[in-house]
Parts: sequence; C-alpha cells; structure tokens
Amino acid sequence: MLKNTITSRPSRNKKYSLLSVRLFLSFGLLGLGTLWAQGVEPPKQETVTQAETTPVKPAATEEKTSAPATQTPATTAAPNGEAKDKDKEKEKEKAPAAPYKSPWKGKLDGELLGTLLLTPEHQDSVKKSSNLWITDNLRFGLQIRPRFENFNNQDFDRSTSDSKNYVTQNSQFWTLLDINESFAVKLTIQDTRLYGQYKDPSGTGYGPTSFTNSIGTAYAPGSQIPVKNNTDIREAYVIWKDFLPYTKLYLGRQVFSYGDSRIIGARNDSQIGNSFDGVRVAFDTKTWSTHAGYTVLAEESNGPNGFVTANNQKVGGAKALNDTYLAFLYNTWKPSEELVVDIYEIGVIKKYNTTTATGVLVDPNERTNGRDNLFTTGVRLSNRTASGRSLPAGKSWDWGLEYAAQTGSTGQTIDASWDTLNTTIGSGTNKHAAYKETVQHDASFFLAQTGYNYKGFRVGVQFARASGDPNRADGKSATWDPLFATRSGGFPYFDSGNGIANAAFWANVRTSSIHIQYYDDTWGRFIFAVYDIRKDKVQDAWYDGNRTAVSGSTGFDANGDFLANKTVSGSTENYANNPFLKNWQPGHRLLLEYDLIYIKKINDYFSIWAGATVLYAGDAIKNQKQYNIDKNSTYFSLTLQFAI
Repeated sequence: MLKNTITSRPSRNKKYSLLSVRLFLSFGLLGLGTLWAQGVEPPKQETVTQAETTPVKPAATEEKTSAPATQTPATTAAPNGEAKDKDKEKEKEKAPAAPYKSPWKGKLDGELLGTLLLTPEHQDSVKKSSNLWITDNLRFGLQIRPRFENFNNQDFDRSTSDSKNYVTQNSQFWTLLDINESFAVKLTIQDTRLYGQYKDPSGTGYGPTSFTNSIGTAYAPGSQIPVKNNTDIREAYVIWKDFLPYTKLYLGRQVFSYGDSRIIGARNDSQIGNSFDGVRVAFDTKTWSTHAGYTVLAEESNGPNGFVTANNQKVGGAKALNDTYLAFLYNTWKPSEELVVDIYEIGVIKKYNTTTATGVLVDPNERTNGRDNLFTTGVRLSNRTASGRSLPAGKSWDWGLEYAAQTGSTGQTIDASWDTLNTTIGSGTNKHAAYKETVQHDASFFLAQTGYNYKGFRVGVQFARASGDPNRADGKSATWDPLFATRSGGFPYFDSGNGIANAAFWANVRTSSIHIQYYDDTWGRFIFAVYDIRKDKVQDAWYDGNRTAVSGSTGFDANGDFLANKTVSGSTENYANNPFLKNWQPGHRLLLEYDLIYIKKINDYFSIWAGATVLYAGDAIKNQKQYNIDKNSTYFSLTLQFAI
C-alpha cells in the first residue's frame, strides 16, 4: 500500500503481496503432478502416437570359444575371418529406419486449429483433410472469412443518425511442421482489414493507389504517428513434445482457450482474435491436466535496432499501459465421463504509473498509481467431458456451473472511505486527508446452464451474473473484468456469450437466456436465443463488448441535469451512489435481445453464416433518453467462411 500521508491504515486485502507464494505453489503443484504421473497411463485421445519404426537388429558379436587341444592355429584363423566378413555384409544389408510420419496427418488435434472460427462439422472436415499435407510432416492451411455487418440505432436515440454497415475480412495462412517425436512448429500469418479503409496518398482522388496500402506515406521528421499494420503474425511457436514425462512446452506467440472460454479464449468471433506472447507448460494425463503459462501483454521499453513499443504512459498518456503480464495456472480433473472439474488462478499484473508531467522541478519517477494486481480465482464443473466440450456419446442432458472471484489491488490510493469524519491534517495548500486507502478489486462472476438434446434438437436455459459496482468512488472496484473471454457464440451449444450483437457483455449484468438449436446434415444449423439483460447494480454503467462504459448524446449528466447533444452516460447511473442525486430515476433492465442464426455447411471447406438481432431498450435506457428514446435497434451479419 502506498503511504502518502502521515497516518495510513493498512490495506484490507493483502492478496497482491502474495504473488511469489502463488507462483511457488503453482510450480510446486506442477512438480508434484509430474511425480504422481510416473505410474499413470497417458490419455489415449490426448497423447501423440509416435510413428512406428523398423527395429534395428543388434550387430553380431564375435563369439570367443575355447579351441580344442588338437586344433592348429591355421584351422582356427579361417573361421574368424569368415565371421568378420559376414558381419560386414550384414551391416550393409541393414534396412534404414523408416522416416518419421506425423500422427496428426488426417487427424489434426483441435488445439492446432485454435485460430479458426468453425462449426463442429466444418472443424471435423479440416481435421481429417489430407489435401494440404505436402509431406508426411508438413501441412498448410487457409482461412478466408469476409463478414458484412449492419447496425441500426445502436444508441436508442432518435436525435442521432448512427446507422452503419461495413465489410471486414479475416485471412489466414498457416503451416504446421511436425519435425519428429520431440518437436513441432506452428506458424499463422493473419490479415484483418476493413474494406475501403485506405486513402489515396494525395488525398484528392480514388485512383489505383487507393486500393493498396503499399504506396507509402510521407511523415514529418521527429513526429510519432501510429501506423496500423493489418498483416501480422497470429501464431509462431515451438512445441517441445517430450519436455518432461506427460508434459509439453509451448514457446512463442500462441493462442489458447480454457473451459468454456469465459475467462481465457481465442475470441475468434471477432475478426482479430486474441494472441499471447510467452511460454506455456502443459502436463496431461488421462484424468488430470495442469497448464501453467506466463505471457507479456505490454512492454513499455523500446529495444535496439528499431524495436519500438506501442505502449508506455509517458508517450501514450494515462490510458496507455506500462509493463503488463499474464500468469495463470489451470487445472482440470476428469474422474469419469460424467464429470469434469476445472480449478484456475489467473493473474494480470500491471506496473505502477509514473507522472507524465514535464518540467525542471518535476521528478520523472514520481508514482501516480501503484501496481495493479488483478487475481481471478475460479472453479468450473460440467458433464461435457468429450472433446470440444461436448457430451459423451449417448448422453442427452448437459449442465455446467462456474464461479470466479476477482481480488487484489488496483494500485489507486484515495481518501479513506471508512473515515466517515473526513479527518484532515495540515493547513492551506498542504491540507489533505489524514487517512488513505488503496482501492481493492472485489468482483465476482457466476453462471449456471443446462440443456436437453434429442435427435438434433437442444433446448437450454442459462443464468449469468457479472458483478457491478454500486459506488465507483469508494475503496472497492466491484465491476467484473471479463479479461480475455470470447464475446459471443461458442460451440457446440452456442451458449458461451451474451448475444451476437455485443450490445452488452459480462460487466454489471444479470442475464437470463433461453437457447433453442436444431441441426440437420441437410438443412444446416438453426439457433434461436432470447436474452433478458439487466443491470447487477443500478448505479453502475452499461458496458459494451469491450468493457467500455457506453455513452450517449442525450440524458442526465453526473449532476442530474438533463442534456441534449452532449456527451453523457448511455443509461441511468449514479457514480458515487448519492441518494440525493437530482432527477435520479434508476432503471434495472438494459435490453431484451432476440437472436436468430443460420449456419449451412456447403461442403467440406465452405460454410455460410447469417445472423439477425432485434433489441428492445429497457428502463435503464428509456429513463435516460426520455423524449429522445427510440426503443428498437437491429443488427444483421452475413459471414462466408472458407477454411481448409
């Protein structure tokens, strides 16, 4: 805890100071698991089957026998010479060892397709395809995914014109080189773009130069101008398959997803997706797995020879990131095909902030915020134990439960909220609060879902609560941070998100939903879902899919005054939970969302996705917009998915 005053009350949450203990316990568990696994059979469906090789015959050894007493030296020399000649001939006749053949050929591991957004049927075709296996060890792959989207009246405000439509595209070229029994390499090049985003460098026309981004742009010397690079490396990592018994090591830029992707997911539902730079260790047996990882999310320091970071608060301002890291430990236990239990600990660590002010008398090392330690601890239970988080064959009823809590310190120091007397010390310009406290993370997430499957039909229900903060000015930060979760969708039951329009995600919400799905090999996949999205705490904000508080141009401001054509909150809010706030009309419901989705697999490599959404504003939005409310909003998307 930062001590900026004479008297300081100890922090009520010390968890952020136990990072070294957490890491020690994490690697201790991994070590114990490795020792325990010495007598455990590896899972048949998860381990890599090595290619068989022709056994090598041992070299013939020269037998030394006692010669009979009557045998002369001349008679014994001849057999020994013949034996040596025969040994040489046998060595020449030895068959060479068979070349290594990848066990992934024709049956790819699903984890190797982590960057692709595919239905179970389409993914199965890509796994089994042998068309782009150039050799027994080298596989190429492609994905091209253009998407048209149309939004109408996103802000539910009749006084604004915010309808829009656009086309984006995700293109991927990937290669997998399975070198031998010990090592493999995966590389994915990804390009994401908005159709028509480029500009003729002259700025005057729409000639041929407007259709490319390789013409170049002249920049003023000494100025810093951000330049978007649409083409990037989505994955580039090495797999050390026999790092330890039952243990693989993944090193480099990689994509991973755990559980139902509600905490850490690939987020392929967006056109960009998640990637992580770091190292991951995966220990897997038939009934137990432990995955530990450490990645760099943001680096504030520039490197030599032209390595320039996009992060650093001194350059990018207060909202930019300094050094930020992700560390996690994810354990999975499968005692039977009826139950899977996940227990996880995830930490996001952000370095302290220093002043961005400049001047002769300014200390550049003065801290304006302490280190932000966000720890997410959770447990997940389900009977979806088969691959792809699906039910085992022959089962009909599926269920899942998940709970997680977020603790730690934000690093922000404020006047102590527990000091109801507002005690001060000093005088004049030096007068300040006598007691300070560090704001603590105190958020939680809960989800319960179940469904019944019968001959292609599934009917399911779900309840999700992501906590909100009733007072954003006190010593607790209680709004749930969804971290790296997949925002919408999730197969096979399409129940991982909070609606395909991304109008509201898991932050200050209580969502009850119904999911109806039908799949037929001939007709395709039909999905209908209804979401009743309410605020968890009426005082907190309405958050979109990126956990950004939604703003609008009509409504009541923080002082309770009604404004039009000004920037205000998108829903009714009470930032500091002021019971005397003027015109305070709290609303509970944010939205009612109705989704209809159709997915048709045309052939093994191509599918069509269409989605339509109708949203109705709830009282939390109506009370804010007043006479400018336009209660209906729509969303439509059409995606063409080619993947091989």
